[in-house]
Amino acid sequence: MKAYQREHKISRNLKVGALLTGVLFVLFCFCTMVSGCTRKSGHTDGRTQNEEVKNENASASSGDTLYMRLAPQLSMADELALKQYSYDELSDTMITMRADTMYVTERNIPRPTPKLLPDTYTLTAEKADGTVYTNEFSFGKGYPGRYAPGKIIEESLFTEEAEKAGVTTAQYLNYYRYMLHSQGYNLTREAELLSAQGELTQDKIFKHPAIDSNYGEVIPGDNAVEKVIVMDPAYRSVHVTGLYLPAGEAVTVTVEGLSQGRRIGIYTGLQNSMAWLSGINTNTISALGCTVKQYSDVNDRYFFNNDIIAAAAAERPSEAIPAIQIHGHLSGVRYANRLPWIRSHFSFTENKTYTIGSPFGGLIHLDPGTSYDNVKITIRGAVETPHYILGVTTPEYFETYLKDAPGCTRCWIPKTD
Repeated sequence: MKAYQREHKISRNLKVGALLTGVLFVLFCFCTMVSGCTRKSGHTDGRTQNEEVKNENASASSGDTLYMRLAPQLSMADELALKQYSYDELSDTMITMRADTMYVTERNIPRPTPKLLPDTYTLTAEKADGTVYTNEFSFGKGYPGRYAPGKIIEESLFTEEAEKAGVTTAQYLNYYRYMLHSQGYNLTREAELLSAQGELTQDKIFKHPAIDSNYGEVIPGDNAVEKVIVMDPAYRSVHVTGLYLPAGEAVTVTVEGLSQGRRIGIYTGLQNSMAWLSGINTNTISALGCTVKQYSDVNDRYFFNNDIIAAAAAERPSEAIPAIQIHGHLSGVRYANRLPWIRSHFSFTENKTYTIGSPFGGLIHLDPGTSYDNVKITIRGAVETPHYILGVTTPEYFETYLKDAPGCTRCWIPKTD
């Protein structure tokens, strides 16, 4: 009997507890609903009523109440992100990308006449005994390219060269493509280093002879611009600029507002670099009397070690050429009609003016790097390129400045026959 009474009492207490819990849950839901109704903007970050003011853009007749922080408390990024734009309110030069601010300050800036890169490419490698391998390679079979004067680079072009070197035509094709790969990497790497050191000038930049046949020609003329971009640091991927770096031409980049110890950057040619890496034949490097190079950067480690083997190919072709390691994508048809490396990445660590340039040029993208500042970047000497940001670019601005902008663009239309 006592056991039954104890169990009955426990059961009754549980029922009362469950009822109280249910009542409290209903009260909580009601309070939450009321709170949500009084704050239609959706802000739930604990701001007090004194920190919020009515948005003057709200329609008085609708009775809607939108709340936001007082204007003096907003950062530039917040202010731009919260502002509602319409085509009528935008000027003919001001656009925003997320909360990036972009505006052109000057047009019709003269552009330099670039020098063409020669068709020869020299690689050297020091041996352990102090002597040097030197390979003065010539791209005598031309360059890959989708458009004239580009061509398809394939095995059938290298029958004589392969026989003379004592290798197969497939091996010689890989060697030729690797030299294109190495040339692209070394040229862009050198420009990046010179830019960081403040030593890159127009006379040190050359235009690659095949770049126009790969991605089209930038319309010539005095059509460069100066454009200001204020970065929204909340967006951590690459930022669109709407600008194109003409191949072989120097462009200045002025950085303002970057905190000490932080870094931002610029990518060019990001759209189609697709440089695939492979391994390193360390045994062959040793057999050639050279030392394997150790680099922390994976690209440097791959290229600078395979460059040792490529440099030795002029003197010991049958041993060196088969040992050059390239990825299967690079040796296949995918790269029969394109340059394998066109990408550059320029790093900025100080508030000053830098010079950038590349033999390949390309679309300019901003890299936020390690910065969380509203960095102001002024790019002078690049050209605008056709682009359209939905909801941002006005039809009037596109028709006036972007539809026929000088930067490269391609429209791929599938065949119907």
